[in-house]
Amino acid sequence: MIVHAGNNGELDGYSGASVLSSKNPPYIPKAVLQSLVGTALATVNATLTVANILQLRKQATVTCSTSANNTNCDTVRGSCLFDLSVDPCEMNDLSTEHPELVQELTELLKNYTTTLVPQLNQPLNPARADPARFNNIWSPWED
Repeated sequence: MIVHAGNNGELDGYSGASVLSSKNPPYIPKAVLQSLVGTALATVNATLTVANILQLRKQATVTCSTSANNTNCDTVRGSCLFDLSVDPCEMNDLSTEHPELVQELTELLKNYTTTLVPQLNQPLNPARADPARFNNIWSPWED
C-alpha cells in the first residue's frame, strides 16, 4: 500500500497518456539485448529474446483509463492510502478503512524526514528527470 501526503490538490489528477506518445524515441529491444545490461543478463538467462523483452515491457505497463482522475482520494483533507497490487491506478482511497496504517506510515515518513541531508551541490531540474527522455523508463538523470 502507498500513502499520499496531502498537497492541497496541487499534484492531483491523471497525467494522461503523454508518456507513451509518439514524440518519444522508439523503443528498440535489439539495443537492449546488445547493451551492457542485456549482455550481462544473457550470461544468466540464455532465453532472453526480443519477444521476451516486449512481453516483459507489456506486463510491466500499467494502463489507466482516462477516468483515472475520478479517484476518491482527497489530498486536501489529508493523506490517501492505496493498495497498488490491486489498484495500480490509485482509484480507491483506503485511508478511512485503515487509519492506523496511515498514521503508522505518516510517522515513519516523518522519522525519515528528520534524517534528510539538504542537497548542496546544485538545484534540481525536474524536467531532466522526465522518463520520456529515457524510453519511458525511470533512470538516473544527473551526473
